[in-house]
Amino acid sequence: MHLHAYRHDDGTFEIVYDRALLASAVAGARDLGVADIDLSAFSTSLVLTIGLSARATARGRDAVVVADALARRDGRVPTAQS
Repeated sequence: MHLHAYRHDDGTFEIVYDRALLASAVAGARDLGVADIDLSAFSTSLVLTIGLSARATARGRDAVVVADALARRDGRVPTAQS
């Protein structure tokens, strides 16, 4: 699934599916663009949150999944195995 990712200073990522939510989701966050992310790699709670509200904050292992997807998109080596 194509998800738009923003990184906050605390290392978390804001994941946004609905482009209409972009402006309200990212105050003070760095825009990292769109990455193709396999939803099965995320925790169940994050997937449910994306499904319910079209956005979620990825922390811990979920944040690593986002970072890896962005690294693959940019042709870099992922930080961990997905």
